[in-house]
Amino acid sequence: MSSIGEKLRTAVRSSTAIAAIVGTRVHQNRVPKSSTWPRIWFGRRGAEFPGVCMTTTGNTAGEPLKTIFDLEVASNDIDQAIDLGLMTQKYLNCYAKSTDNITAIFADDHDDEYIPKGIGEDDEGIHVSALELTILHTST
Repeated sequence: MSSIGEKLRTAVRSSTAIAAIVGTRVHQNRVPKSSTWPRIWFGRRGAEFPGVCMTTTGNTAGEPLKTIFDLEVASNDIDQAIDLGLMTQKYLNCYAKSTDNITAIFADDHDDEYIPKGIGEDDEGIHVSALELTILHTST
């Protein structure tokens, strides 16, 4: 079974407009040194489970109710970073795919205090559009 990260990558790449710009450069947690601009990085920030207590046999909560990801669209061209960020946000907002256990994705801008995680120290001059994704899961 695919992880929620793999399902998110597939969702991003299912947009032909986004895929035409970034190709396969959609990375989870780690960006290969060979990756070029523009690219999309995302990382899981947390999950929320139903309010169920532990039992002697372990967690009975099952699948999470929601998972939160940071997603960054990065480019060496500021206009491309902004436009691709907006395109990605529009595409993912309210995205749903029941076969992937995704009831809906809500894509919101990150606040001004957000510090990008998908670019390195030597990526000076790179522009980032940062989103916070909340993925609501279908109950099983």
